[in-house]
Amino acid sequence: MSVSRFAKALRNIFALAADFVSLIRLQRDSFVRVGRRGDVNELRKAYEGFHPDVRAVLEACPDCHKWAILEREPLPRWSDGRVVLLGDACHPMTPYMAQGGATAIEDAAILARCIEKVDGEDIEGAFQRYEAHRKPRTSRIQAISSANTWMKGGDEDTSWLYGYDAWNVPLTPMEPFVKTF
Repeated sequence: MSVSRFAKALRNIFALAADFVSLIRLQRDSFVRVGRRGDVNELRKAYEGFHPDVRAVLEACPDCHKWAILEREPLPRWSDGRVVLLGDACHPMTPYMAQGGATAIEDAAILARCIEKVDGEDIEGAFQRYEAHRKPRTSRIQAISSANTWMKGGDEDTSWLYGYDAWNVPLTPMEPFVKTF
């Protein structure tokens, strides 16, 4: 069981396999090594007043670890020649919307469609089209997730996120693409 907190009211817990690899990540105010043991009593105290089921899980937890959640601004470009990035490599997400994996899958579908459209002839153009198509959506998701404001009002229309169909959404037109690098 692990916990990460960046504000007094913000808590994030998830269970990890016992053989989870330790990585070094940057926390907003300090370095924390994944695998660094936390104080399980401090963890339990942070969740005082929560639902009894949450507290029961934490009481059963023999130890805990702390780690940081990293953030990075969207990259200025996602491809260089015949090399292209997708998913966290070009738009890493904080976990607050649970969209990191979903956007990577969307990226793959759009990238496949863009490559298919050029019939293997203009791969660089396909990569630029993919980026032009995906960047507005992933930047929006990344910004909302980073701010941790998703569904805060309780009445937002979520169809733009959950109703997105990467296999059928119209692709950004091919022209004009201008190299910016």
